[in-house]
Amino acid sequence: MAECLHCARCGGLEKLPKGHEGRLHLKQWGMLARGLVYCQLLGPSGYQRFRSVESKDECKYFEPEPNKDLVEQRFKTVAILRATFNIWITELRNRRQKK
Repeated sequence: MAECLHCARCGGLEKLPKGHEGRLHLKQWGMLARGLVYCQLLGPSGYQRFRSVESKDECKYFEPEPNKDLVEQRFKTVAILRATFNIWITELRNRRQKK
């Protein structure tokens, strides 16, 4: 997975939204569910930076996260979010095709 999940600059996460899994498509949880990691540093244009979870390329802003438990929790969270989102989006697409 992305070196971003190992980086100290990886954006902090708000509390996981409760309720229907369709809410996972909102805000930073939706970005993670779609496989994008939020970076606390602004991009050159002044907008938020997002990188792919699968990205293997090097980031010039990379700074290793010293807390290994935090890194492990990030990987678990991303795996849960992506799996839940994939199930939800597949069901949604199937319902739309039946109409």
